[in-house]
Amino acid sequence: MQGMQPAASDDDRKLALFVICDFLEHLQERVTSQWPQFMPNFIEAILHPQAEMRQPACYGLSLAAKLSAFAPLAQDAAAKLSEVVTQSRKRSKKKSEKINQACADNALSGLVEILLNHEQQVASVKAQLWDVWLSGLPCQEDDAEGIRNHKTLLRLMQQERPEVVGEGGKNVAKLLGVLVDVYKTDHADEETSKGIGQFILLLGESRLESFAGQFSEKQRKKLLRIVREAQK
Repeated sequence: MQGMQPAASDDDRKLALFVICDFLEHLQERVTSQWPQFMPNFIEAILHPQAEMRQPACYGLSLAAKLSAFAPLAQDAAAKLSEVVTQSRKRSKKKSEKINQACADNALSGLVEILLNHEQQVASVKAQLWDVWLSGLPCQEDDAEGIRNHKTLLRLMQQERPEVVGEGGKNVAKLLGVLVDVYKTDHADEETSKGIGQFILLLGESRLESFAGQFSEKQRKKLLRIVREAQK
């Protein structure tokens, strides 16, 4: 825990971040009593100048946010995670920016966990946070976080979650395009890809034709392929 102190070296801080992630993943509620020793600095690391520090911090927050003890920290963490997503997605898609986009992928996971588990704590900015999450999709570099976020997106669309599909379903076409893009890629597991196909069939031919009019030629071709494969 001393590795998270500001006076610690970068190597010690980085190691501490990864150890804390293991604590959060494997000990879960059993380590919450120790949070005051490290969580304030851990949350600050979300905005660390070095992407190698930001990424494990964002990942760890996605684990911590599943726990009820995270509630008092939710609003501050959500604001920082949103900043990571917004700033990273403004960057170019050069190879040198991959680590920054991977940070954003992890930040998306943390953000949606806060929205799903601590809605009351972020009620005043809930609409903006959902917008950041939706606008940050699809995930770009981290396969594991891509699988996680796109599985969540599919589930929320199946549930017709108002914050996701939008008033009158205004977001459906755009988000359907995200699902089409990630279908049978490294950013969607087999279960999610199968679910995407079933979801698309349930939308019906007329709605699909309407949505396809907003797709690129590449997306339209892939949509037809998904329909054929789902029908089999």
